[in-house]
Amino acid sequence: RVALPPAELALIRFGPAGLLFLPLLATRWRRFAALPARLWVGIIAGAGLPYFLIAGWAMRHAPVADGATLIPGTLPLSTALLGLALQGRAAFARWPALLCIAAGVASLIAFGAGAHGQAVGYALFLLCSLLWSNYTLALREARLQPLEAAALISSVSLIALLPWCLL
Repeated sequence: RVALPPAELALIRFGPAGLLFLPLLATRWRRFAALPARLWVGIIAGAGLPYFLIAGWAMRHAPVADGATLIPGTLPLSTALLGLALQGRAAFARWPALLCIAAGVASLIAFGAGAHGQAVGYALFLLCSLLWSNYTLALREARLQPLEAAALISSVSLIALLPWCLL
């Protein structure tokens, strides 16, 4: 069994797509440059290299199955919290369902986080959920086409990864 370092896994994830989409990133550079920096950060951090590395780090501390439950399972709650904090929306219109999600997360953490490292993993999984929720909100505001979003995420992640791989 061979475990690849995070940089190599990220290179496998973002390398082919980043190279494939680099021409699209170059031809639509003005469209991307017109986006506010906070949207760039939200999109790239939430679905690009930072998300990938944090999720990978979390999987070193807690079971992957728990991450597969926590990250997508808490997206509605994370999105509601970010929507409330960032946009002042009435994000809690469905508060009973959000309360059920929070209770499920509390139960999983209470019964599953036996070791200190596992609690760290759970916290990182919840951070990934927040990052992904922020990505969806930023992507909605940016109004990028799907291929544009893929180009931005994969190409910028690849460019950010290259210096790390050269070390």
